Amino acid sequence: MKRTFLSVVVWLFCSFGYAQLSFEPNRPLFAPLLADAKEPRIAILPNQNNDELSLDIGVSLDLLQLSLERRRFGVGVDFGTFSELRREWNFKFPVNAVDYLFGMNVSYRAPLASWLDVAGRFRLSHISAHLVDGRFAGGGWIEGLEPFTYSREFVALTLALSSEWGRAYAGCEVLFNVIPRGIAASSYQAGVEFYCARFPLSALAPFAAIDFRLVPIWRRALGRTQGYGGATNVQMGIKLNAVGKRGMRIAFNHYGGLDFRGMYLGRYAFEQSVGVLIDF
Repeated sequence: MKRTFLSVVVWLFCSFGYAQLSFEPNRPLFAPLLADAKEPRIAILPNQNNDELSLDIGVSLDLLQLSLERRRFGVGVDFGTFSELRREWNFKFPVNAVDYLFGMNVSYRAPLASWLDVAGRFRLSHISAHLVDGRFAGGGWIEGLEPFTYSREFVALTLALSSEWGRAYAGCEVLFNVIPRGIAASSYQAGVEFYCARFPLSALAPFAAIDFRLVPIWRRALGRTQGYGGATNVQMGIKLNAVGKRGMRIAFNHYGGLDFRGMYLGRYAFEQSVGVLIDF
């Protein structure tokens, strides 16, 4: 059995020619989407319209990368928390709500032309949502919100075309286990990113990105979703270091549409923030 397995491995490597395998944790072959609010990321985004603050702590890393001539494959993990905090005058930040995400991904990247790459990412993930102490005061939940069980397991596929000047992508997310039960299974996503790859100051990279999601609308009175609504996130700013590499982003971020946070299911959000994001 061992000889058969080794023979198969040797045959695969010989069939594809030169192959290189790495188990060193690396940035993903499929770089995290700049304007997707549900990407694992490190971010501090104070809302300029009210006293709320988004604090996200997460990372996406490839634990295995395989190069077969000009094609590359990656297997990685995703961990993230997406928190909404409230800013108070005494430098206190009560947490209103938080979503937790973890899962794994498989990615692929290969050149289509000398200036253009094709990439894809398949995800298997779990996400849950919770109200926290910042929403509880005077013995009750603020604004009539009450916690409920929110849990989703889903698969998501995203395909992209990219160059040094930008990236265009589209994707689909499908739920296979969900609480509350009445949520429609599928949602859709598309977006565009623009990079200034040859900025006169090489240490700076201006960028702009827009992400659009088409998601089911939660009808509380019906106890299920009905129809679809949009959520648009726009981000623009300066990246310290090239886009797609480790570094810091200083950005303006606008989010409008159905709220992505689970405890605010069915609610519309309008947020404009200026903050800092770390690409790990």
